[in-house]
Amino acid sequence: MLRPTPAQVREVALHHVANSPYGLVDFGWNREAAVSLERLWRDMRARGVELVVFTPPYHPAAWEVLRRDPRHRAALDSTAVFLARLAAQVGARFLDASDPAVIPCGEAEFYDMQHATPACLERLWQRLSP
Repeated sequence: MLRPTPAQVREVALHHVANSPYGLVDFGWNREAAVSLERLWRDMRARGVELVVFTPPYHPAAWEVLRRDPRHRAALDSTAVFLARLAAQVGARFLDASDPAVIPCGEAEFYDMQHATPACLERLWQRLSP
């Protein structure tokens, strides 16, 4: 099977953002899930586990559209803030890589809206490595 072209991937990513951006509209934190995540991370750290936490990158075109919508932007920002604070509290390393420019990863390095190629993920890992 042939891999889609970057233009085809862009089209699919933009269609996905327009039709179903994974609950980013009217986003609200699930307090119970957040407390469970904190407990898990604290327990892992107490057992000597080194935590490396990141938000995965979005396709560049999808990221641009998501950031333009205040409802999506608020959800993305609150997620990054929550994870950064929790990581700092428990002693984990954190990188908000939602913006693919942080890594950087270009459009040709995505399979769809949020699944990056191994080359992009390798650079992400390099950013996360001590």
